[in-house]
Amino acid sequence: MAESGMPKRFHLNEPELAQAVAVALSGCKNVRMHQRLLAMRMAASGQFTSQQIAEQLGVSCRRFFDWVKMLRSGGLPGLLECAHGGGATPE
Repeated sequence: MAESGMPKRFHLNEPELAQAVAVALSGCKNVRMHQRLLAMRMAASGQFTSQQIAEQLGVSCRRFFDWVKMLRSGGLPGLLECAHGGGATPE
C-alpha cells in the first residue's frame, strides 16, 4: 500500500511525444529549448515528482506545468515556440 503522504511521481503518459522529445533533445543546442526538452524527458520517465523536475531545472512548478500543457496541446513545436512573455516589447 502506498503512503498517502508521499508526493506522486509525475508521468507524461504520451509515448509518441516522449519519443519526439528524446530525438529533439539529442540535437538541441539552444539552452532554453534544452531545458524544456529535458523537463519533458524527465516527466516521460515517470521517476520524478513535478516538484523534483522543477527544482532540478531551476524553474517553478507552474512553469513546468505550462510546458506540459504546451507540449500536449501543440506537440513539439508548441513546446519549443518562443513567444515573448510580457513586459516591454523587445527592440
